[in-house]
Amino acid sequence: MRPLNRWLSRLQLSPRSQRVLTEAALDWRHEVATAKTMAARLSSHARASLGFSRACLSVLADALTISFGPTWLLRVVVAMAAVSALNWERLTRLTASSHGDPVSLVIAIWPQLVNTMPYALGIAVLIGPRRSPSPVLGMAVFAALSSWAFAWYWRLLVIEQWLAAGRRLDPGSAIIPSSFMWFTIAFTVGLVLLADRVRVAERRVLVTLVSLAQLALVVLAIGPLSSGLRAVGVPGSLGRAAVMAMITAAPLLIWLRLLRRQERQQQAPA
Repeated sequence: MRPLNRWLSRLQLSPRSQRVLTEAALDWRHEVATAKTMAARLSSHARASLGFSRACLSVLADALTISFGPTWLLRVVVAMAAVSALNWERLTRLTASSHGDPVSLVIAIWPQLVNTMPYALGIAVLIGPRRSPSPVLGMAVFAALSSWAFAWYWRLLVIEQWLAAGRRLDPGSAIIPSSFMWFTIAFTVGLVLLADRVRVAERRVLVTLVSLAQLALVVLAIGPLSSGLRAVGVPGSLGRAAVMAMITAAPLLIWLRLLRRQERQQQAPA
């Protein structure tokens, strides 16, 4: 159970959530170990997997309660407003282009809001108190559900608008690529994990500046990477996939490096 406990502590789940998952995993191992026959082991695996699933749902409900309590929800709203304000001119222009049509307004603005979501959630976690329970799991679930809902509602809205206008429907062009949805989810999870680890750092300001500098280096490397891939004849789709993979991996790698450094500091003798 040591690897499970280690990763649960790395995700900074509440002590109650860690205890629930650890006990469910121990029960699973005990039931399988005491089974005498293959049929009994299969039955034990089935019962224990259901118990572990219930434990995961309980932890998820607890995480969502923490993440969308009044204080964290207020931080998310403030961060979303602050990030959107940086792009206020574009939002105003998109609003004016909709000419008061609700469907056109949603189609114009919703992608902008989804694009700001990873940064807004990361900022909301970053500015949270150091001793508050971690909202990472709830924020990750929110990012996944929001991205999935965005992809499907976008498809429905575009199809509805095209049909109302009597245009010939091309279903493929009305579908948000699944790669974009998974990229949004993975990038958001990476930023939230990194922000949560920075939040509990002793020198939060310094660690924040260092992490931002590392992310900035990744952003600066996008241009040369894209140019280099085109120069060697890499197809555009593969080049975009490589850039998306690099952007997605960057916050996760910085988080893992910061995590290991903090663990070494905690294990070092005083």
